[in-house]
Amino acid sequence: MIRDENVEWLRKRIYIPAGTFSGVGNAQATAAYTANTGVASWGSAAAASVVLKNINSSAIQALAFTTQTTDLVVHAWMTPYDLDITKDISFRIHWTNGTSASANVWGLTYALLNAPANSDLSTSLTSIGSTNLGAVPPATYNALDVTIPSASSSAANAWEVTDMGHIKAKSHGGANPLVNQTYGLSLKINLTTLANTPALLGLEVRYSVRKMIGQRRNIIGGKRLHEPMGVQWTATRQEGL
Repeated sequence: MIRDENVEWLRKRIYIPAGTFSGVGNAQATAAYTANTGVASWGSAAAASVVLKNINSSAIQALAFTTQTTDLVVHAWMTPYDLDITKDISFRIHWTNGTSASANVWGLTYALLNAPANSDLSTSLTSIGSTNLGAVPPATYNALDVTIPSASSSAANAWEVTDMGHIKAKSHGGANPLVNQTYGLSLKINLTTLANTPALLGLEVRYSVRKMIGQRRNIIGGKRLHEPMGVQWTATRQEGL
């Protein structure tokens, strides 16, 4: 019988544009807004301000960072059904800079989020994570097992990509806290070293998938999983009901 571990699946790639992060869009009352720029304030860093702006005259929007200690953006991300938590999860930052040859160090950390009411998680189980969205202070986030390395811009306004950072599977020596009941992650991006005018284009996530029926099955016949990251389905509820 075919199993996931016997198939050489391509790793799945997800791209989250900066403008769609759940931390974007809280406009300051005193901030000017034009057709090209808007100022946003992140609740976890009240004094910080970040500008969503055009990259030169391209009409491509990016999130500008101006202060390395306080500027940050956060995204509440529901973990995909087909994410295999027994394998490494990789992240890299897509960014741009107004000048060339400027080294920046992007930071990515994460926190676990509880499942909401009426979610896929079985009512007999407890999700692993913060009890509410208001109780996820950035200082409590987990560091990646392999952090994203320093990145230098190659040219002004170029599409830049960092090297990968990783949440390593426990089998690879990582401290991965994800379990079958992990429903979501809060992903925080900031800059620990800032040079010139960096701006965030988006976040790329790569992970190994599980798709097969069997001991490590995931989705079967549209049934709802007993646990979001688990391998057993519940016959009492079907997906979408």
